Amino acid sequence: MVKQNFNLQDFSKMKRINTYLYTTLLVLTIGSLQAQNQSKADELYQSNAFNKAAELYENLLKKGVDSADIQRRLADAYYFNAQYTLALAHYQSYVDASSSVDEIYYLRLAKCLEASGQSEEAATYYTKFIGKETVDAKNDVATYSDYFNEVPVIELEPTLTSELSEYPTAVFGESLYFISNRNIEKAADDWTGADLNTLYRKSLNEEYEEEIVFPKLTAYHEGSVALHPNGKTLYLTLGGKGNNFALDGVQIEVLKIHQFEKKGKRWMHVGALPFNSDSFNTAHPSLNSEGTMMYFSSDRPGGFGASDLYMVSINENGTFSDPKNLGPIVNTIGRESFPQTTPLDQLIFASDGHKGYGGFDLFGIDINASEPVLVNLGAKYNSNQDDFSLVYCESSHGFLASNRALDSSDDIYVFTHQKPLDFTPVGQLKGSVAYKGSPLSLVELQLMNNTQNIANSKSREEGDFNFDLAVTSKLVLALSKEGYESKEVVVTASPFEVVDLGVIELQKSLEHLQEGDDLADFFEIKMINFKFDQWDILPASYEDLAKIAEVLLKYPSMKIEIRSHTDRIGSYAYNQKLSEKRAQSTLNYLLNLGVNEAQLTSKGFGESQPLELCKGCSKEELMINRRSEFIVINK
Repeated sequence: MVKQNFNLQDFSKMKRINTYLYTTLLVLTIGSLQAQNQSKADELYQSNAFNKAAELYENLLKKGVDSADIQRRLADAYYFNAQYTLALAHYQSYVDASSSVDEIYYLRLAKCLEASGQSEEAATYYTKFIGKETVDAKNDVATYSDYFNEVPVIELEPTLTSELSEYPTAVFGESLYFISNRNIEKAADDWTGADLNTLYRKSLNEEYEEEIVFPKLTAYHEGSVALHPNGKTLYLTLGGKGNNFALDGVQIEVLKIHQFEKKGKRWMHVGALPFNSDSFNTAHPSLNSEGTMMYFSSDRPGGFGASDLYMVSINENGTFSDPKNLGPIVNTIGRESFPQTTPLDQLIFASDGHKGYGGFDLFGIDINASEPVLVNLGAKYNSNQDDFSLVYCESSHGFLASNRALDSSDDIYVFTHQKPLDFTPVGQLKGSVAYKGSPLSLVELQLMNNTQNIANSKSREEGDFNFDLAVTSKLVLALSKEGYESKEVVVTASPFEVVDLGVIELQKSLEHLQEGDDLADFFEIKMINFKFDQWDILPASYEDLAKIAEVLLKYPSMKIEIRSHTDRIGSYAYNQKLSEKRAQSTLNYLLNLGVNEAQLTSKGFGESQPLELCKGCSKEELMINRRSEFIVINK
């Protein structure tokens, strides 16, 4: 029998080895589980299950697993669920920790700062975003309220609002169609964690409970709807909660726009529209007033950002044209969604890619204008949270969605204003025309751009005029009237801007001077300046006399009489003699400039023809009587 020497030192070594192996195995196991959890979180994130992905990313952070990618994806998961305050810290961590940041995250960080009330800090990241050379790196978008004195009234609609989410999607006839996740028969949505959305209808004139439009679609996520003006065709956004749901045997894995036709009182499913795809989302249809054009949102390839707005024509036979992207004026690196048409067939949509107030903002554009200009609807319509899906009942009021209250999800608000919102990029040019302060009517007005005539008009009885400006470049306003010198005024105008040119003074034309006209009035010469109590002409009047000489040299048959007048200071005889010498001195000066002596005569009138006869006037007030006239006596 062999005796084994198994002392305490050997035992201690073995214990340390076992402990090391156990610890190593435990670390590897934990690391493997954490890697699996991150992989699962990433998978949920990639499949847009943002609510569940956020839970897993938060658990990883609590366990000390951190990285720039985790911070970025967690921030996105909150951002896409409009939880901007929660997203803020994680976007900040991602931006601070990354040496190279995609410009979209500067924009999203700025939006989250706006939503958190930190506008000054947001400006820093807007600047970094705009500084990037991207297709949508724009300057600030114009604000509608800056150009129009339109103050809307926006109030919560209490009969449609709950603690859950609601947003309006269409008004047809006397009914409002709206979306809500209040339907408890539906399963939860992995994106938000709330129940899938349902389309409801409620009468605008009768008090009755809202009704579900499609009660059998309990397995589907229902979104924005559009109804054709004929009332027989309906387009609905539909999506499923996974791969096991199908409509008429067709699986729905992404959002698609489906067509329904009315048979009696029921809507019958026709099918998905041909420009849908299993590879990308197509959603939020809206029609123009004639039902010949559809706008929608999609994240299909070839766009400018996360989701873009597109348009298709609807032909008389019900077929559709190929989708057309609305371009970089509308679309950005961010998300454009919820298009709606106005009573003027212009477009309102929501975007988080254009600079605004935070979250989704409402924007408007006359997409059919020759030079469309985008405008933000302003601080009344928009908040620092999400504002979207504005629909009209009439030209003066309608509904919009917002989560500005922050004590619930998206709510429905009622808006009213005085006149339809109009995004036609038209400014206004106004002014008046006068001669010596008196209004001139019937002055011919031509507005030109690059020598091309844009518009014609005439000044009215009071001399005033106005033009609508449908262009944004530099313009020239040409003014002409028989008997007056033509004049051109350069105008620089922006869309929606009111440009007031004030009073434009015209002068009588040389060709239309009549006997008795005063060249001093024509050239606006107030007086010829002489040395005090002398008749030597001062240099201040050289240019004025050169103008008189130029006219006489141009028209050698013209004859003028130079008349000199004094004030009433001094004796009558002295003033008479002084005026005669000043008139003769003026004549001699013109002769030295080359004027023919036969064209000139001179006469002094002293104080005999005063313009001001007031008693007790100051010397300055009496100076009006000191003047020279150049009266045409022969043309």
